[in-house]
Amino acid sequence: MARIQISNDLSGPIIVSFPYDPLLVEKVKTIDGRRWHPAEKHWSKTTEIYTHVSTRNISRIRSPLDNLDLKKGGRNKTNQ
Repeated sequence: MARIQISNDLSGPIIVSFPYDPLLVEKVKTIDGRRWHPAEKHWSKTTEIYTHVSTRNISRIRSPLDNLDLKKGGRNKTNQ
């Protein structure tokens, strides 16, 4: 499996980078709001700020990355 690096940029977006793998590219393309940065050769996803969410509901906020199955031949949990 390819080495996948995930980090947060200081300005807010989540940065995802990995050696080219068509399966991983296909998986990342299923994330709404993702963006490819050709010069830097990484993907990003802006993190939204939920100012209207109470602390009671904050645990229900999920990242789009939570639904990715990165195993070869795997499918997104939402597409099963």
